[in-house]
Amino acid sequence: MIYLHPLFQDREREHTMLKQVFFLAKQLKTSLDRASELGNSCFFTVAHLNGELGTSGEDFNATTGGLFGLTKALRWEWSSVFCRAIDIAPDLDTSTSVKHIIAELHDPNRLIAEVGYSSKGRSTLVC
Repeated sequence: MIYLHPLFQDREREHTMLKQVFFLAKQLKTSLDRASELGNSCFFTVAHLNGELGTSGEDFNATTGGLFGLTKALRWEWSSVFCRAIDIAPDLDTSTSVKHIIAELHDPNRLIAEVGYSSKGRSTLVC
């Protein structure tokens, strides 16, 4: 499952949408567990913070960061499901964004929980 979070102008609508993603994840758990038994299963969230996971110093909508928290929590709770949050810079074109999402789907490193893509390239956080 790949959830593509739209850019919102209305914070209330965005907050409502984020709640729906939490409920959707709850409903998908059984299906994703079954799918993982047959092969690969994934839960990806894609949002537009700033392409650098909020670390660039530029303004971004912190509410959207809730998707990253959800995805990282599910990564621990659903060990058989490949979970990752992707931050795509809003100024990247659609074709480039799609290529980055597909690249993440095929990334063999399951230890990475979140990645960002901007004009500077791919970034991850090291803890």
